[in-house]
Amino acid sequence: MKPARKFAHMSRRFYRPEQSHCPVMRERAVMDEVQPDSPNLRAMLGEIAWAIARTRDNYLSAFYHRVARRRGKQKAIMALAHKVLVILYHVLREKKPYADLGADYFEKLDTSRIQRHHVRRLEPLGYVVTLTPKEVA
Repeated sequence: MKPARKFAHMSRRFYRPEQSHCPVMRERAVMDEVQPDSPNLRAMLGEIAWAIARTRDNYLSAFYHRVARRRGKQKAIMALAHKVLVILYHVLREKKPYADLGADYFEKLDTSRIQRHHVRRLEPLGYVVTLTPKEVA
């Protein structure tokens, strides 16, 4: 057996879209076609997601807090569990370690949008905002 194909037979069994806990866009959304996921897998991913949600300074925790702010804690936990399942699948498939993007990933993603947001929030409060970039020492 080739080393690159070592886990190829597991990929279809390990990650199925119906194991994701989240609605997935499908061409045919027929309830009969969806198989129930493993309750053990669901419980394990839920516990992992709650543990990650309580940590600080990592990408997955920032993702949880970002989603929880808009959608609520339970939906954020399910979204985080889905993200963990996808990450596990890719780590096992690619045989590469997980590289965390960092807690400030979402802030660095679109800095101009964040600047505009905060300026617009301060202007109705009576402030005149002028942004000057910080000098690098």
